[in-house]
Amino acid sequence: MKYPRILRTLPFLLLAAAPLAIRAQSKAQAITPAYTINGEYYTKELPLNTLMESIKEVGSFSDKDGNSILRIALKADAQLPESAKRFLIPRERVRGLDDFESAIHTDSLMRRATHGNGQTTPALAINEKLPGDFRLKDIDGHVWTKDSIAGKTVVVNVWYSGCGPCRKEMPALSLWKDKYPDAVFLSADFENADKIQRITTGRFSWTHLAEDTYFTKWVGDKGYPLNLVIDREGIVRHISHGASEAVHRKILELLDTLHGH
Repeated sequence: MKYPRILRTLPFLLLAAAPLAIRAQSKAQAITPAYTINGEYYTKELPLNTLMESIKEVGSFSDKDGNSILRIALKADAQLPESAKRFLIPRERVRGLDDFESAIHTDSLMRRATHGNGQTTPALAINEKLPGDFRLKDIDGHVWTKDSIAGKTVVVNVWYSGCGPCRKEMPALSLWKDKYPDAVFLSADFENADKIQRITTGRFSWTHLAEDTYFTKWVGDKGYPLNLVIDREGIVRHISHGASEAVHRKILELLDTLHGH
């Protein structure tokens, strides 16, 4: 018996369409989480009022589509109630999982870096010498130490990829190099050279120190960006946290004084 052509090809059409149907179904079932707690993801229906006594700290992250999620860290002895399981999203159904996981990983690295990775952080104070020593590579592979900056006015901007204000101010900071060609302008980030280069190319013309473990530890709990100005004698003359026009004016006024403008 001969079948019409469409019937003979139907099995092949169904086989070809199956992966598309599976992907469409998977996408339809994907859920954008509202919270992540202890590495698991939950819907917005999770009642936070039942967790208030257990919460240690809260942070916010976004995926590439701008969807925000709260990362909730619980106290060491705290546990989620059994009822929370009703709002748990299986990992395979979390929309934007890779973006959230990457952001959370970066945040964990940042927290260690800004607090000296558990080591005792030396004091940093205005009108005192820059403490300790460092040996850091810039994204071009050149090594920087205290000897590299000796006898020069140095401006340091400490930032990282998750700091929106840091990234926003980069083009404005780049203009400073032309005004003060005798000064050294260093940006410092605990992240790797490839990531720094992707962010700064065409936006930030300073010398970028990668995998920084020296300057970043002074960010502490006061927030990004951290700005330092060190004079020719190695004395710290300015320390500030945050990105603003007021901070920029104060640094530029100091540079004018140090360079006799």
